[in-house]
Amino acid sequence: MALLHFLLVSVLICVVLGTDAAVFTVQNKCKETIWPGIVTGEGRPQLNSGGLTLNPGQFVHINAPTGWSGRFWARTGCTFDPSGKGKCITGDCGGVLNCAGAAGVPPVSLAEFTLNSPMDFYDVSLVDGYNLPISVIPFRGTGDKCKAVKCVSDLNQKCPIELQQVENGKVVACRSACLAFNKPEFCCTGYFGSPATCKPSEFSKIFKESCPMAYSYAYDDQTITLVLYVSIDLYYDCTHRCKNAVWPGILAGSGKPLLNNGGIALKPGERIDINAPPGWSGRLWGRTGCQFDPSGKGKCITGDCGGVLNCEGAGGEPPVSLAEFTLDSPMDFYDVSLVDGYNLPMTIIPSGGTGDKCKEVTCVSDLN
Repeated sequence: MALLHFLLVSVLICVVLGTDAAVFTVQNKCKETIWPGIVTGEGRPQLNSGGLTLNPGQFVHINAPTGWSGRFWARTGCTFDPSGKGKCITGDCGGVLNCAGAAGVPPVSLAEFTLNSPMDFYDVSLVDGYNLPISVIPFRGTGDKCKAVKCVSDLNQKCPIELQQVENGKVVACRSACLAFNKPEFCCTGYFGSPATCKPSEFSKIFKESCPMAYSYAYDDQTITLVLYVSIDLYYDCTHRCKNAVWPGILAGSGKPLLNNGGIALKPGERIDINAPPGWSGRLWGRTGCQFDPSGKGKCITGDCGGVLNCEGAGGEPPVSLAEFTLDSPMDFYDVSLVDGYNLPMTIIPSGGTGDKCKEVTCVSDLN
């Protein structure tokens, strides 16, 4: 099976999948300590005793066998004694550090996985409510649905007063309508126990507007992120923004070979793999609002490179968001640069690298 990684924002999870096992890399991207919890599907082995502690920036690798299923969530505001007993403000799993089969008490943001069945399935779910931003980003998978699923909005700031979970005067989580009111129309039970009868509520719509790709209630349909993947593990994260085509441009460093003639056209949802030789250096950017004739001549509203589809050595006209790379020198260096201005969100996520600096570099805000 191809390598596949998963990223979670606030909790960062990379997963490398092979024919015999998967490896989850869980990283804390919050400013405070979090306590990720893990619960497995019925009959599946427990991972890492079901819980761990991660200080800001810390990460851990967790092995999962073929066919594993389960869910991850982040606990917040925890205090544990040396024996691992204590309590968490959100996501508590029985007052212990190692959940050992116990699920987190809602409301919690969930990342859910079913691997090798025969494909790999994953989602972000707010059906049990929300406590932290969370995203799943696969790497090196195949198929048009093997894409990022993100919830990066702070729903605690937008949570209706009826759904708020408050601790010491601060909203620490946002309950689902089912949890808050326990009514069949919100829980999709009884007469409302089917997709035909259980419809979005005013509350689930608030969740959906903030996190369009996450499940917001039991019979919600998931929305998929639009992502461009490149073999050097650059992707343009078009979530919530790139509903129209983009025209990535590529400029190679001095003396380095040109990749893909320096430019491509991508419709929403399309992806392309571009191979770069050892030692390659250069930059990639996204062009917008382009129109080209059959010969490849035309113009772009942002990032234009001389009025042609194939930039062939020409850089993008600022302002543009840039992803910059210098590979095998002897290490690989990369950054996201706004020195030339900004036109689109951009993120670089390395795959399979080592070292404490081999991390995601992100610009997801809409600076426009």
